[in-house]
Amino acid sequence: MEIIKQVNYLDISYFDNPTFYDDMQNALRDSRSLQSLTWLSLSMIKSVVQMVSNLVILMSLSIYLPILMILLCLPGIFIDKYVAKRKYNWQLERARNDRKLGYIKNILQSKKTAKDIRIFGVQEYFKDRFAEMWQVWFGEKKKLEKQKMTLSFSASVLPFFASTAVLVMVGNGIFNSTLTLGDYSLYGGISTQLLASITTLTGVINQSYESEMRLTKYADFLKTEPLVKNNGKQTLESVDTIEFRNVSFTYPNTNRMVLRDVSFTLHSNQSLALVGLNGAGKSTIVKLILRLYDPDGGEILINGINIKEYDTASYYKCVGVVFQDFCHYNLKIREAVALSDIDGVNDDQRVLEACRNADVDMSILKPEEGIDTYLGKVFDVDGVELSGGNWQKIAIAQAYFKKSSLMIFDEPNAALDPESERRLFEKMTNLGQDKCVIYVTHRLSSATTADQILVIHNGVCIEQGTHSQLMEQKGLYCDLFTKQAEHYKG
Repeated sequence: MEIIKQVNYLDISYFDNPTFYDDMQNALRDSRSLQSLTWLSLSMIKSVVQMVSNLVILMSLSIYLPILMILLCLPGIFIDKYVAKRKYNWQLERARNDRKLGYIKNILQSKKTAKDIRIFGVQEYFKDRFAEMWQVWFGEKKKLEKQKMTLSFSASVLPFFASTAVLVMVGNGIFNSTLTLGDYSLYGGISTQLLASITTLTGVINQSYESEMRLTKYADFLKTEPLVKNNGKQTLESVDTIEFRNVSFTYPNTNRMVLRDVSFTLHSNQSLALVGLNGAGKSTIVKLILRLYDPDGGEILINGINIKEYDTASYYKCVGVVFQDFCHYNLKIREAVALSDIDGVNDDQRVLEACRNADVDMSILKPEEGIDTYLGKVFDVDGVELSGGNWQKIAIAQAYFKKSSLMIFDEPNAALDPESERRLFEKMTNLGQDKCVIYVTHRLSSATTADQILVIHNGVCIEQGTHSQLMEQKGLYCDLFTKQAEHYKG
């Protein structure tokens, strides 16, 4: 739970870095050391008590024998410590390859990839990849275990010399009539118990050392701080204006500037369309508005105040969004729609209204279950399988359900048929009253009704205005619109 909390605390930029996934996997594995450390502590107490008791008894025979036994056990401590460190470092180095192994295994088992796997005929390819990577893992693991067994066996032989010395000394005492056969049984048993308690204690010490190494990494992961700090104190009731002032941005761990000196202003009861070629920076503008990242230069103002001054949770309550890569939630329809404002999950009328506004095909509802119908067949064999367009409508219904003052649609029509697309933009216009509406689109016919159009090219806002104004400028927008219109004319 601590790891889940930490992952959700960190900003989305961490998910762009493969090292983050390695650290998360290591933390998940190493967190188990918390439980083992508890049992190790109890074992250590038991071993210390047993060892001290045996030492006191054995010292009555000779003060040198216990010291000899302890000294001969010391190499095992250092060997176990060395082996534990090697094993842990190997696991750290293997983290990314282990993730790859799991990823390929998931490809072979996932419903999401099942169609591709069969149609492309790549079962054997991925099975061979998996087997090859597993053989490398197994070879390294076997080599490590072989070295561990050899060193541990060598170290475990030494304490038996001390135990044998005890038996020899007691046997000699019996021959000299200074000790009895009962003493032989007593001291022989004590030496065996002492050896066992020392061996257990050294094992516990080394396991504790290994646990400490693991818990250090686990603790380091929990201490990781987000790059986007939620230090704002101001609360927000509604978004009335959005302003970009010379905003520039480069994604973390990259060198290419994605946005350069972008400026615009959007007021309530207005719509803004972001258009341009793939990779121009349109979706990046959306991510910055949502404060998933902070700009490198310039500032973003909400109602005239820097976005960083607002409490993020308060700001997000004012925002409804449909992402380009929206998720398919195999939940009940009421849950899938109400995820944007989960407190309203039991408001049936509100769920139904959001579905109608998003043009969700209500015939998918099973009569006896209604909006408690499951989407997909992951949890219900009678669940409803949706087309790509209907999944997108569920995502749009999420945005409508929230009743936000800022509505953002990133390619909301990507999976819709032309008629559904027409109705969507009509409803966006009607439902966008008293709201700031932003949408990203490649279909320029959808942008014609926007109050303002921004043309983004290579991270720069090269044109800005209404559809009529941009057509008169005869620039990139006019060129792209004309080409698309000619395509539709056939």
